[in-house]
Amino acid sequence: MNSAIEIGRILRKNKATVKSGNPVLQQEYTKCLSACVMVAAGATQRFLVNIGLHSPSIKHEASPRAQAEDEWFKLKREYYDEMGINPLLARIADSVPFDQMLNLTYDPAAIGKYQYIVQFGFYQGPILEENDETQAPIEFKPREAPSQIQEIAAFNGSSDALSGVIHKFMFGNGKIEPNEKEALEWLKFGLEHRDKRSAHNIALYYWTRNKTKSIEYLKQAAELGFAGSQNNLGWAYYKSDGVKRSVPDAVFWITKAAEQGETFAYGSLCQMHADGNVFKRDNVQAFKWCNLALWDMSDGKTRDNTVRAIDIIKTRITTQERRTARLLVQDWKPLSKTEINVGKWQYGATRDTHSWLY
Repeated sequence: MNSAIEIGRILRKNKATVKSGNPVLQQEYTKCLSACVMVAAGATQRFLVNIGLHSPSIKHEASPRAQAEDEWFKLKREYYDEMGINPLLARIADSVPFDQMLNLTYDPAAIGKYQYIVQFGFYQGPILEENDETQAPIEFKPREAPSQIQEIAAFNGSSDALSGVIHKFMFGNGKIEPNEKEALEWLKFGLEHRDKRSAHNIALYYWTRNKTKSIEYLKQAAELGFAGSQNNLGWAYYKSDGVKRSVPDAVFWITKAAEQGETFAYGSLCQMHADGNVFKRDNVQAFKWCNLALWDMSDGKTRDNTVRAIDIIKTRITTQERRTARLLVQDWKPLSKTEINVGKWQYGATRDTHSWLY
């Protein structure tokens, strides 16, 4: 909320205009929901055809809900008053539960001045003044996107859209049959445009088909900063899988992935400590990495190996070392946070099976 208010104030300072539409997706009808409404309130001119309202949501469990709501309600109302927005807007929004949405949409077939979105000043375009059949109708493009919309967004730099297109062609989607050749073309397009997820996926695609080529793509994805690829590359160096064994390279890439919070990298460090052939014995660090890995690692072979590794470490760790390790786990914060954590169940691709990541 604070960020939305500050952006709204910047819009007001620069006498900005906001308008529904998406030039990339070639749509005129788009929605402005939640914080977007607060940002748009700062503009001096608004041409939105849909706004969505609800009460503030809780983002931090440590903040008492009643206290947080009182503060946020007050902050929002003061901001709307500052921007000259009808106070009724805030009262309506505050009456809607935070997990629901009240949509106010401009109806070009209805008299404009009676519509809330016009009264609140979020639609300031041409309106129907009265029931006059001779008046030219106001038209918007259909709300449903054309079938090519995902490809258009992918061509214009949307990584999520590109991932969706690749997955659609690789596995099929509705009436679209799987087309591996088309999927590979999109993967290569993503790679040419430095899309990290595409580089990772094309490496996985070739893993069982051409290990040498897979390693080349894995290196590209790792160098682009994709944490899952960094860990997979490091593990390949550690296990001499498709590449000559190199412990320094293994430690380098796996550590870089761990610094981004990649769960599988925690597991790799755990197993390397348990193996005892890379690091000087350090029960505290070993126990730390194993605990971090098991905290939210997806089920599968890697988790099973991590459990076996921590069982080995438990046989030699002292009570004091265990306490110290738990404190390190509590204090651990990655240097940066990967946008896609391969080691968590919802992303599917595992280090050992190299299944598809989408």
